[in-house]
Amino acid sequence: MSKKRKPSDLFSPLASEDRLHPSFNHVRVENAAEPARIMMNQVYRDLPDPDGNFAQQFQTSGFDARTFELYLYAYLTSAGYDVRREKPYPDFIVSRSGVECAIEATTANAPSTPLPGTAPLDKGRISAKQLRQKVDHELPIRFGSPLKSKLDKRYDGKPYWELEHCKDMPFVVAIEAFHEAESLFFTSSALGNYLYGRKSPPRWTKSGRLFLTAVKLYEHRHRGKVIPSHFFGQPDTQHVSAVLFTNSGTWSKFNRMGYQAGYHRGNIMMFRRGTCLSSDPNSAIPSEFGYDMDFPPCVETWAQGLVVFHNPNAVKPLPPHYFRGAVTHYFKEGRLIIDVPGTKLLPFASLTVIVGVEDPDLDPNAHVRKDIRSIRLDEFEALGPPRPSRTLTVSQEKEWFASDNLKVVGTVVQDLVDSDWFYVLFIRKSGGGLKTEDMRINIDKREVARHLLLDAIERRIRKVGTRRTRKRRKN
Repeated sequence: MSKKRKPSDLFSPLASEDRLHPSFNHVRVENAAEPARIMMNQVYRDLPDPDGNFAQQFQTSGFDARTFELYLYAYLTSAGYDVRREKPYPDFIVSRSGVECAIEATTANAPSTPLPGTAPLDKGRISAKQLRQKVDHELPIRFGSPLKSKLDKRYDGKPYWELEHCKDMPFVVAIEAFHEAESLFFTSSALGNYLYGRKSPPRWTKSGRLFLTAVKLYEHRHRGKVIPSHFFGQPDTQHVSAVLFTNSGTWSKFNRMGYQAGYHRGNIMMFRRGTCLSSDPNSAIPSEFGYDMDFPPCVETWAQGLVVFHNPNAVKPLPPHYFRGAVTHYFKEGRLIIDVPGTKLLPFASLTVIVGVEDPDLDPNAHVRKDIRSIRLDEFEALGPPRPSRTLTVSQEKEWFASDNLKVVGTVVQDLVDSDWFYVLFIRKSGGGLKTEDMRINIDKREVARHLLLDAIERRIRKVGTRRTRKRRKN
């Protein structure tokens, strides 16, 4: 049987409209998701597809699971791992610093038969007691099922760690929860409690210093279902070297990473808010954060939001800090150590808010004027504009336009001091790169600045055309 040809575009439908996943359809058609589309396609182009059905599953029933898999590949490759996908299972074989490991991805999904009495989370109505029940019992049960399935999975009668192509390697399970709409707002704490069979409620000394105490857990109960706690202490789990967790392996993550990379054209505004690690070492309550994606407090990485739990009983343990940039849990001399990366922002959970600007001048599929079109920030920067950054303390570029031959380009800029606008016109130098040709300042409105820039681009195009006509006549 010949191998299926990998599609060139992850968002070109391979199934009928009624079979397409609603989230896939949203990302496929919405202008506000253009950064995600470009970033996902960029990662997908390099992703080996050994079983040949990645794109079809991504578009239909497996959107969440395949997005998570795509996220893991983006993280692993960006962090410098050598990644192999020669077999359909496990999902990845990676190596770094001479250490290889096998990684299998899984997700906690909504069951076909919901747990009795389980209802979607409504934070406006849920009580503190119900929330504690969810974290202490329901979520561990949600995670326990897919983890146990991976433990019991057999190919030709062999578990993952005995397969010929990954024998003698540490085996890692990566997991993300998609069982309900609100599942991504929960942190890794419920999973960690289940894996280690313990929780660590906060305590304070009389002087106000925070310390944690370990409380042993024996089981998790929810509406008649009971599972034993301490996954890492159960039979055969010694073959699982670690469990990776994230609540960020989503299309929203790709949208933010795409926006950060410049895959936008001024037709969307993006904001992020959520909870993060408090800067107060004696606080057990997360801090809240929020920022405009045009003014982020730090550069977001693929590792941001990744958490690793090492198995203290593993027969093939990994080095504690094998996964770069992740929050790392491991035991040393019987004591649980949690190492966090030294970043300015360490989010626990977040929400990405996107505001779309419906403007025909910024339509990626149309000319705004004859021979002039809107371009993305990354396309503009590839032309070599003479400036260090689009965002300075006093101004910020918002839109970019170019002639079809990319020889005349311009940007609309907001003056952050005077709250007015200006434009800058550039022309392509013969040796490559751009040079400043014209500028106009003190413009009251963004739309006025845009149209004045488009007028200037048109004049320059006509000027160049007139020169060429005169030259032809002269010859």
